[in-house]
Amino acid sequence: MPRGPVGPRLQPWVQNRSCLVYILDGSAELAPYADVESCNMSDPKVLPPGKGVKAVNETARYNSLHGGPWWLTQALRNATGLLTSNLSEACMVWLDMDCYNAAYMGLEGGAQERQRGLIRQMLDVLMGMPRFKLHQGRDFAVALTHLALRTTTWAPQFCSESGLRRAYHVVSDLGLSSADIDLSKPVVGSHRPKFMYMQAACPKQGATQTAVGPRMRAAVAAQLDGLAPDLRLSCAGQSRSVSHSNMTRHLRQSVFCIVTPGETPSSAQLTESILAGCIPVFVGPPWHVMPLHRDVDWAGMGVFINITSDTPWLVANETAGGWQSQRSIEQQLRAGRQTAGVAGVQVNLPDLRAAYNFLRAMPQPEVERRQAALDRERYKFLYYPGPGGYSHLADIVLGNMLQYGAGLQS
Repeated sequence: MPRGPVGPRLQPWVQNRSCLVYILDGSAELAPYADVESCNMSDPKVLPPGKGVKAVNETARYNSLHGGPWWLTQALRNATGLLTSNLSEACMVWLDMDCYNAAYMGLEGGAQERQRGLIRQMLDVLMGMPRFKLHQGRDFAVALTHLALRTTTWAPQFCSESGLRRAYHVVSDLGLSSADIDLSKPVVGSHRPKFMYMQAACPKQGATQTAVGPRMRAAVAAQLDGLAPDLRLSCAGQSRSVSHSNMTRHLRQSVFCIVTPGETPSSAQLTESILAGCIPVFVGPPWHVMPLHRDVDWAGMGVFINITSDTPWLVANETAGGWQSQRSIEQQLRAGRQTAGVAGVQVNLPDLRAAYNFLRAMPQPEVERRQAALDRERYKFLYYPGPGGYSHLADIVLGNMLQYGAGLQS
């Protein structure tokens, strides 16, 4: 797959000529008026070595963990007859702030706080533009790859006040090592000696205020790992964990992959599992977010297991003062509601052992039906150009945005 700066193209049907797009470059058009320095993606300060995807120490920005917006912007730039250089002609304004957002995600502590302040200075300038005020920002779109960007950096002064239209729900990005997955090889009929796999971040030793998702993962590993030789369910950084490249190899060799929320309701493990052809097994509540819920056949390719025991199933490996005592738990459960219409295929089971038994008893035709759905759907999770140079994900995301923009004009 391409790893250089060659972006995807949009399918002809996506390019709604009744809705032209203006790309607003934050570095060139906002930063000078906000007393903020310009931002260059080739600058190592934006994504310094060691901030690559997972265990990859150095990787190009567009192949990094939060590289998705770069690919979407490139797809727009490669479109024919879709862009306009006249802001007044555009029905949608695509806000290119990826360089500043990438720098924010690559920083920590006080440096990250300072970067957040710079982004907010630029947003103040943006919100003062006559074009923005004309429709209260409803015709502006921005790609944000992480919940932290939306809730702590953009939302306080921008999303909630302006009514900004987010063009799409967050889809976790993949990086260089995962790009080696060959999607031309069908999932149906592939050799998968492992029955079930999970390797994900769990609470650090002694932590009591960790988000719900990592605690769910720890419970899955503690209760199911070791039940059979073809299971491998572990926490990253522990004795059975492996490098990211080896993890993707295990994903390609596994039939089922457990998917729980991460530090937020989304995580990279979902996209990694789908691209690897591993059937995602959603366990909840709370549930992992299901992005692009109107465009992806979640019910066809996934397994959805609702744990029904009266005592929260996570408590099995918790001590007093664990996750259930956190004041934020109700908020976490609300945020972790299902985002796709899968209630009709959801299975109610009392505990994790029952969930494991249910999967073991699944008839092979049911397994292959889900694998066939994965073959159909997994290109929708790929930012990189696929067959013909097109990105199905860019088609969906930008097609939805253009449809929305055309609706604003009517």
